[in-house]
Amino acid sequence: YGIRDGHRAAAVAAIRCADAAGPAASPSLHRALLNLVVAKAAVGEGLDSRLLERAERLERAVPRIPLHDTTDLYRGVWSRYVEDLDTSRSALLRSVARAREAGEDFGLSTCLSYLALTEELAGDYAAAAAALAEADKVAAWYDWPKSPWMLEPRCELLIAAGELDAALRLAAERLPDDESQPVATRFMGA
Repeated sequence: YGIRDGHRAAAVAAIRCADAAGPAASPSLHRALLNLVVAKAAVGEGLDSRLLERAERLERAVPRIPLHDTTDLYRGVWSRYVEDLDTSRSALLRSVARAREAGEDFGLSTCLSYLALTEELAGDYAAAAAALAEADKVAAWYDWPKSPWMLEPRCELLIAAGELDAALRLAAERLPDDESQPVATRFMGA
């Protein structure tokens, strides 16, 4: 995180070092495998299922992996980018169940937002709206700011419903395009 270039090289080097270190480096190896999955997918090389499977095997041995670092969550999010919506949906539903079981409300809200994006791509706008409604219900107990990534499915539902002005208003209010905003906010707004 925080390195602008060289993600892939850093992940490959970390995997090599963790392999050399052995089981004590399993948490680092797990993280590096997921980082390499993302680096490869982000440049259009597809989703490397072998790397995901290897990371998944490590999860059984690595104690207390946070929900946001689980293989299922990565599989669910990144399968959308290779148009494998069935895999995305299944993995995200497992992530939703895991978040519920652990009582991780922020994780639950996030996973439901990701699930909404998958359902939108699949053309099931009712399921997407239901996932967002549940995410809102979970978040109602908290004062969490809406992440740019969580606003995306909301804008897309408005667009799908033909409410373009409402989508533009939401983007302008919550995803402003000005220099003071983080790149992610400006990117999602655009």
